[in-house]
Amino acid sequence: MSELGTSVRVAKRYNKKTGLEKSGKEVFDLAKAGDETAKAEVNKMYWALAKGIYNLQYSFDPEKIVIGGAVSNNPDLIPNIEKNIEKIRKQVKIASLKPDVVSCKYTDQANLRGAVVDFEQTYG
Repeated sequence: MSELGTSVRVAKRYNKKTGLEKSGKEVFDLAKAGDETAKAEVNKMYWALAKGIYNLQYSFDPEKIVIGGAVSNNPDLIPNIEKNIEKIRKQVKIASLKPDVVSCKYTDQANLRGAVVDFEQTYG
């Protein structure tokens, strides 16, 4: 998933194909504005995340899959992952699991907050 399922990789693939230097957020904005190359790369990310999440659900049966990081600020993230999970569920006839996918409460602040808690617990 790390090669396909991150906004950093979306930007790298887009930049390689177009010769431009865009950030992940800029590529998402371009996709929303109709740029076909950007849309293809963003959709590749959604598909990769959906496959990974579906496989995690099928293999380990977690109660919930929580996504954090800056990309979790994108209001289109969860609906597009869910849309792609539905495509998978239609293809996989032997088991039709439906993962519960949500954005984490602290979105792009989650790692920093976790580091602070860890520091405080370790060093008082």
